[in-house]
Amino acid sequence: MKRLDENQFSLFDKKKRETGVEITKIPLSWINVLTQPRQTFDEIEELAGNIAAHGLFNPVGVAEFNGIEIEEYLETINSIWKTDFQKKNLFSPNTQDFYILIDGERRTQAMKLIQKVGCVECIEKFGIEKPGVCFNRHFPNGTPVSLIIGYSPEKILKRQFSENIHRPVPPAEEAEAYRNLFCFLKKRNKNYTITEFAHEMGRSSQSISQALAFCELPVLIQETAKKPPKDGGIPYGIALQLTRLQKAGISEEDLIWWGTRAMVGGYKLKKMKQLVSTRIIEINSGQKSLFKIMGTEQEKVQKKALIKRTVEKEIIVEIWSYISYFRRVLGLFENGNLGLETSPFSETSPRRVYQELIKLMHDQLFGHMEKILGKNSETTERILCQARDMVEKFEK
Repeated sequence: MKRLDENQFSLFDKKKRETGVEITKIPLSWINVLTQPRQTFDEIEELAGNIAAHGLFNPVGVAEFNGIEIEEYLETINSIWKTDFQKKNLFSPNTQDFYILIDGERRTQAMKLIQKVGCVECIEKFGIEKPGVCFNRHFPNGTPVSLIIGYSPEKILKRQFSENIHRPVPPAEEAEAYRNLFCFLKKRNKNYTITEFAHEMGRSSQSISQALAFCELPVLIQETAKKPPKDGGIPYGIALQLTRLQKAGISEEDLIWWGTRAMVGGYKLKKMKQLVSTRIIEINSGQKSLFKIMGTEQEKVQKKALIKRTVEKEIIVEIWSYISYFRRVLGLFENGNLGLETSPFSETSPRRVYQELIKLMHDQLFGHMEKILGKNSETTERILCQARDMVEKFEK
């Protein structure tokens, strides 16, 4: 690979360069990071440590644009993502050429972390250093990149989308990204088909069709599907079942109710499919659901009652399951199968999980229970006070 100093831009001699992909190195500061199909990134610190220790085996993808090409690229992505990126706000080493990240944002974030604070190994060995010292120690000649040269903005975008699915993207994010790009390309070519798009993205026509249908669901459902189930979200597969109901003609209000029902009931995909299929058969046969036979207000009351019964059942089952498991773990300590050296309790897992549970109880659950139960039951109030004391002791 070439050494590329920030003050030696002459190494990029356009007369000697051809369209294609070139493995080279450029300063990290040259790379402009704009909106990507992937928007969720995790374990950045762990990746930074791995890159610092072992190097960057897969160079990040970077597109090189001249002044005219960057204008077209920005116009295109602003149309797709509803953003307002402007050339004047981008970094350019010579005011003529621009370097845009195409794939590898997670790796880029990790390297920026190394550049900003250093890696763990260097901090332990040298102490806290100035920003960039650790990074330059590991990457003295710049950041390894696959430099994409001379491609049209449209071709770059298609590459960008296909490259970003190699590492699984949260399905709801992927669906939104595909919808945006397909609609943009469809405006340019009215004869452009889902089949053509799916082929270029390396996806099946069915998965693209499902993604487009997902993006027609109410915004509330889409946003809920972007959250992991542990944070109150619903799985993407469950949301796709809601698209079947939408095609069958049920209202937005009913769709949201079905989504809520699936979330609080913790429905598995198989059960959701069965429930949805049964309802679609009823709709196609002209049958009304039990709720539709009632008046509007009675229907709302009954729906809330069903949600309440479902939550009550799930809470009781989950809490007793939790208690039962703890008892089994404590039994392992009592019979000697677990001890101090083999304890599952540590500074990380599962202590982190318990801390999250305690935080939820302290910040939200206690307050809610006091409003509902505290004023009517001295016993409940006493239990809540004891629980709060236990939480505060644990936090200290």
